Amino acid sequence: MKVSHDLGRLDWSLCGWTPEYWRLNRAVETGTVADAEVGPIPAPVPGSVQTALRRAGLLPDWNLGLNHRLCEWVENRHWVYTATLPDAWVQPGRQHRLCCLGLDYVGSVWLNGREVGSFMGTHTPHAFDLTAGLRPEANRLAI
Repeated sequence: MKVSHDLGRLDWSLCGWTPEYWRLNRAVETGTVADAEVGPIPAPVPGSVQTALRRAGLLPDWNLGLNHRLCEWVENRHWVYTATLPDAWVQPGRQHRLCCLGLDYVGSVWLNGREVGSFMGTHTPHAFDLTAGLRPEANRLAI
């Protein structure tokens, strides 16, 4: 029997990093954010980095005047969304897949500090097998 879970119901957080720095301090593996330039801030999924930053008061309304210039720094960071999967979702002996209708534009998916896949292309469905990397509890997903 196929069971689906809505990851949009999880408490996602977002951190912004100097490009590639999140890899160096193992933030994805440990869940630490001490060296992130931005965050953690709440980030609804589905959603966008810019919208989460605006809701957190870190970006002005880019539609007003020349405010778009104050937002250009966002594109020069690497953004990591993280959430903890509920333990009840993990069912031993079953295949677990993360299915995304669209991710923008290029990145990777990590589970418990290990990369489980990468993606490229906007508005393209992607699926990632999480089965081998799942633990009985406290599974941390990062995109």
